[in-house]
Amino acid sequence: MTEKPRVLALIPARGGSKGIPHKNLALLNSKPLIQWTIDAAKAATVLTDIVVSTDDDTIRQYAQSQSVDTLMRPTTLACDTAPMNPTITHAIKAFRQRGKTYNYLCLLQPTSPLRTAYDIDTAMATLQQHYADAAISVTALEHNPLKSFRLNHEGFLTGIANNQYPFMRRQDLPPVYEPNGALFIVAIDAFEQQPTLLQPRTAPYLMPAERSVDIDTQHDLAIAAAAL
Repeated sequence: MTEKPRVLALIPARGGSKGIPHKNLALLNSKPLIQWTIDAAKAATVLTDIVVSTDDDTIRQYAQSQSVDTLMRPTTLACDTAPMNPTITHAIKAFRQRGKTYNYLCLLQPTSPLRTAYDIDTAMATLQQHYADAAISVTALEHNPLKSFRLNHEGFLTGIANNQYPFMRRQDLPPVYEPNGALFIVAIDAFEQQPTLLQPRTAPYLMPAERSVDIDTQHDLAIAAAAL
């Protein structure tokens, strides 16, 4: 029997937010936003451990009150411009120092409250079925950007990919997808060799647009509340 892979779920939840003050603890249907992700992670069957990475003591205390492990990260990894990859590296190294190693890391951002335990489990299964090194949750774009133009170095119109796509029927164009922010899974050995969530072999996990709400504003909270 194949040994079940060890998967660390990383929930990044910094204290600062421009759109919504203390966004990760903002209430969504009477429940803190981060709680929706914690609940989904706890209900998933593929996750070995769950950790909330934060720079904020209030978030740390809340996560611990929900029996979730926490990891305080440096403020340099929690500013508006801080990329996610160093936060992932910080978590991997911190758990390795604790004597814990994993095969995969599953990044679960609290700003995607409509992502479910089913999504987590199915995305992991999709990765394994494709023998991939990573999986990213995506949603199909209704308006295909391949029909768009950009300006070339002389200031004239040219197709984004080529000059044929802008004039083709939409149904004849290759489908395109955008990440919805809900799920990123990556093999840790692959990530440490090439620190990016988009590995050369990255499988898509398709989610419907109605469950791909990404919370950034009060309006987004209202949309998510209506969906729930």
